[in-house]
Order: sequence, then C-alpha cells, then structure tokens
Amino acid sequence: MNHREVYLDHVKGLAILLMLFAHTLAGDVFPRLYISSFHMQVFFVICGILIGRKNQKEPVRIRSGFVPAVKKRIVQLGVPYLVFCALLTGFYCALNLIAGKEAGVQKYLFRIVTLQGIDSMWFIPVFFFAELLMLLLLCMKRGRYAALGLSAAVILGTILISDRMPESPALRLAVKTMISFVFVTWGYEMERSRILDRIPLTISILMIIAGAALARFNGFAAIGSLETGKSALLFYFDAAVTSTAILALFRRAEHSDRFRAGWLAWIGRNTIVILCTNNLLIETIRLLDHKLTGDVLLRTGIWGSLLFTGILILLEIPLMHLAEGPLGPVFGKQEKKG
Repeated sequence: MNHREVYLDHVKGLAILLMLFAHTLAGDVFPRLYISSFHMQVFFVICGILIGRKNQKEPVRIRSGFVPAVKKRIVQLGVPYLVFCALLTGFYCALNLIAGKEAGVQKYLFRIVTLQGIDSMWFIPVFFFAELLMLLLLCMKRGRYAALGLSAAVILGTILISDRMPESPALRLAVKTMISFVFVTWGYEMERSRILDRIPLTISILMIIAGAALARFNGFAAIGSLETGKSALLFYFDAAVTSTAILALFRRAEHSDRFRAGWLAWIGRNTIVILCTNNLLIETIRLLDHKLTGDVLLRTGIWGSLLFTGILILLEIPLMHLAEGPLGPVFGKQEKKG
C-alpha cells in the first residue's frame, strides 16, 4: 500500500492546469462549461480513492489513526489557507484603496473566519471537512453503507434546493461539503470495486464525449459558487462520468511503456501551490494587461486565454520548485532535508 499511484498525480496535474485555463476564460464559453463540470470534483473523487486504498478493510486502523491524521491535515491545509487568504486580503484591500474605495478588510476577514475562503481558497476547508466526514463514517462498523446512504440523501436534497441555495455562510459551507462528500464516496466505491480496471479504452473515450455533451446541455455548474446548472442530478452524473473516464484513461496509460509524463505528475504533486497562488497571479496579470495593452488577452478570446495560461504556468514553475524546498511549510509541506 506504500506504492504511489502515479496516475492520480497525472489526473491532479491535468485538473489543476484546466483550472488555470478556465480561470482565464470570460463568459459561458463551452470550454469553461466543460472544465467546470468536473475539474474540482475529480479532486474529491481522488480523495475517496486514496482513502479506499489506505483503509479499505481496516476500520480499527482508521479509528486508531484518526486523531493523528486530523492533526496532520489541520497543519497541511490550515497553514496555506490562512497564509494565502491573508495575502489575497492584503492584495484586494490595496487595490480597493488605489481605486479610491474602502479597503473592505472586514468583509475579507469575515470570509476567512467563516471558512468561506477567498477565491479558490474555498476548496481547502471544504476538502478538509469532506475528507473528515468520510473518515468519521468509516470508523463505524457499517460506515460504508452510512456513506452511501448519506450520499443518496445529499443528492436528493441538492435536487430539492438547487434553485434556492442558502445565503448563510455556515449553511453554504455545509452544502459545499456535503456535495463534495458525494464525490469522495464515489471515489471510495470505485476503489473498493476496482471499477477503473474494468473500463475499456473505447468506453472511456465515449464517456468523455458524453460528459462534454451533458455539460453543454446542463450549463455552468461549480461547487465553489453552488451552481448545479439546469439539473442537479445531471450535475452529479456528468461529473462522475467524466471524472471516472479520465481516471480510467490515465490508469491505463500508467501501465503503458509509451506514456511518459513526469512533468504532469510533478504538477499533480504540487496542486496546492497552484491552488493557493493562481488568483494572485491572475489578478496581477489582468491588471497589467488592462494598464499596458488595453486588455489584449481578454479581447483575443481563446487564443488570449491560451497565452494567459502559458504565462501562468511559467510563473508557477519556480513557485513549485520553492514549495519543494524553503517554502514547503507555507504550503503545508515538510521541507526536504539533505
């Protein structure tokens, strides 16, 4: 169980790069609709897969290691959450003051304290609580069935409230966590049943095509903004289909001698870096683009977004190297010694 599944790093790398690209796109263009239908959900599916690999038939081990695991996670996720929420607060307050507006410190602090996060940082507390809930349930004798039952209830509940999502920060955090938990459960079930090993290449490709068609029909959907598109049920189904297909493709590719993508796996191991820094970089580049070129990146559509994404990747590379060294603790990582 100590073997690292490289295909999971590949998928995480792809998903975080797609996140960068989606964040540079304006409006409800199809690439943005399609990417948003699965790119963050797949991280929760992978979370479930990893939980399944480590604890599939060992509820006693889960109980004995629960408290140390939670403490470790609080450091791994809590430090980058606080550090980069603070940096984003300072950045946006400075921009507000330059524009002659109120700094808005209280608004940003409220979002931090209520665990709503700022921009992409919403993901960190939601991921923590969704993973924690799964581990708590698996401490129970019939935890797997409890997780399945709860997931079914969440799907039904989401369908019922999809057009009237709560405004309360606490309730929104709870809803995001429960929606994400459904995908954690799906990942866990896939690992238990070894579903990924049973999906042929042709079926994986057809699933991806079907996922794209479903995303186009359903419209924009995203956990972070609590939007499920035209149909909440379709939102879950589409994300599960596309995530499963991509994971199956990369799992198959991992066993092929022809597939080599160490760079993608490296990015996958450093997704926390891109998650935490992308908004600071994106807003800085947008500001410079507006002041210096008159929004050329925005005006040139998809090509401008591709160039924008390329610039972002170039800026993220040194940050990822630093995260594997002296800046590791800032991103919840242990600094490598020797």
